[in-house]
Amino acid sequence: MNKKQSYPVNQPIASGINFYMLFWIFVIFSVLGFAFESFANLIEFGHFHNRQGLLYLPFSQVYGIGAIIIIITTRWLKKRSLLYLYVFCCLFGAVFEYAFSYIEAVTIMLCKRFAV
Repeated sequence: MNKKQSYPVNQPIASGINFYMLFWIFVIFSVLGFAFESFANLIEFGHFHNRQGLLYLPFSQVYGIGAIIIIITTRWLKKRSLLYLYVFCCLFGAVFEYAFSYIEAVTIMLCKRFAV
């Protein structure tokens, strides 16, 4: 009854996407994004500036959500050239960051306007 499970060696890391993998990708990239933004602001301004997102933990959820979307969408591009993949990821990252920042700014503006 004890069957030994073997894992394929040549299988890419994102071959079997499931909820747990996506959850950990979100957590890891959100924490790395928070650390990167905090460190960049420490270098630029000379003091720590809290770049925490909407969550109460040291997360920057834009990096986590962006990483999940890029990993899911680039699975369709695996037969293309690396240059095509690089250009797609750069353009997608820029558009995603701009859209997320715009939505966040509009939300903050509406919350301030309609606050009682």
